[in-house]
Amino acid sequence: ALAAGPASAQPARPPWLTRLSSYLEAVNEHRPGTLDVAARLTRFDVRTEALEMGLEGQGSAEGRIQTALSATRVFRYHPLFGVGIGNFNYERAILDPFGIVGPPHNSYLWALSEGGLVGFALYAAFFFWMWRAIRNIEWEYEARFGTLGLGWLVNATRTALAGFLIFSFFADMWHHVLFYIIMGFAIAVIRAHQVFAE
Repeated sequence: ALAAGPASAQPARPPWLTRLSSYLEAVNEHRPGTLDVAARLTRFDVRTEALEMGLEGQGSAEGRIQTALSATRVFRYHPLFGVGIGNFNYERAILDPFGIVGPPHNSYLWALSEGGLVGFALYAAFFFWMWRAIRNIEWEYEARFGTLGLGWLVNATRTALAGFLIFSFFADMWHHVLFYIIMGFAIAVIRAHQVFAE
């Protein structure tokens, strides 16, 4: 019979993985558990809980501040990949002392909370690429695309994109139909000019 060799040693964990694990454990200690959620949903003393946290909703501005705070809290618990597209309301119901659900009225906070840093980086990179492509077409339009005669369309696309980016600070445009319409239109304009340039 062959003698059993020494037990293979477990490889050491990389330091970054150890730090990440301890960070996630620390975050989850401060997050309400599922038993707390069940208890909160069966009792009707939400106002006392909100007052204990120093919160009291009074109007639209306070409601927007509360939703922004909820979105930052969700992002803090799920910083890398967020809670997933469409899951913000479920996570907010767990974390919000008022038990209110609804989007955060800020597309960028919404992207951070549902997509985390990875989703937000892709979202921002897409807008940056689109803005840069439109501005490059605009920059030397007469010299390169003058015969095409669609300078007005490029200007309108830039204006629509700028309006969308500004409006996104105050509205829930993260997965709204206007996002897809404006993005599709901008990509069509960019592609038409790329084909013309070739």
